[in-house]
Amino acid sequence: MRRPDPLVLIEIAQKDLEATCVLFERGLYSQAIYMLQQSLEKAIKASLLRLGIIGSEEELKEGMGRVATKRILHLLASVVLEQPVAFLAEILKRCESKEQEQEEVLETLAEAVSHYEAFLKMEAEVFKVAYREVGKRAFSRATRKERELLRRHIEKASYFMIPPLFFPEDMQAMCLGSSNLSNPSESEKAFNELVTRISLALMTSLLLMFHVPFELPNMDVLRYEMKPEELGEEVVVVSWGKNVAELLKKTELLKILGKGIEKGFGDPEVRKLLELAHQILS
Repeated sequence: MRRPDPLVLIEIAQKDLEATCVLFERGLYSQAIYMLQQSLEKAIKASLLRLGIIGSEEELKEGMGRVATKRILHLLASVVLEQPVAFLAEILKRCESKEQEQEEVLETLAEAVSHYEAFLKMEAEVFKVAYREVGKRAFSRATRKERELLRRHIEKASYFMIPPLFFPEDMQAMCLGSSNLSNPSESEKAFNELVTRISLALMTSLLLMFHVPFELPNMDVLRYEMKPEELGEEVVVVSWGKNVAELLKKTELLKILGKGIEKGFGDPEVRKLLELAHQILS
């Protein structure tokens, strides 16, 4: 099976997003949503390839249906919890002779689990809105108040699920500062890989949520059954798509994703881009 380069997929996804924004500006809503769906799908595939959840593009060639989405979300959730727990457990073994360091690790472990529980709660809420309120009502007309609620929901979910707020602030300093680490450089490399994997899992979960309303059969209805005059900004799926596209553009989320895949999310440039994204959303 062919294994595409994740960075090439991200580059194409960014171009698809640029086309999306132009099409929205021109009022070509069906075409805009199609390009947005393509952009999201390529970005998700790039992340899943980097995480090793899929091995080739062919594994998702039939598109991301709801069953596949739920299965992938389950795998991503395990990355968010199991890997930091395993990493901290290893640190705990290394400092087993020092009671104070043990207590610090256990406190951090409890905080990581707390973050995970909050992540699952937010994930469930976003999925519920994306599927029930948008996916099932895709071609209904929304009031201005309903459209504003969708916009706020998208921004709230993005603020929470874009790192670095997920990570306990003292995790890196505590892990890398342990006097029992025999190889600090290897430990730092391992920690940065952990941060990268968790960051990718979080951001991919968010992109999957954005993608839910564009799954079949909605895309077929949009492309082959809806007349141009039947689509407007008050239509639920158009409002959702336009808000998602605007958020991706102003936060440069796909650029961050590409840099994170290329350099790791512990890289100073990537961290700075993440901080700017949070400032925009706050």
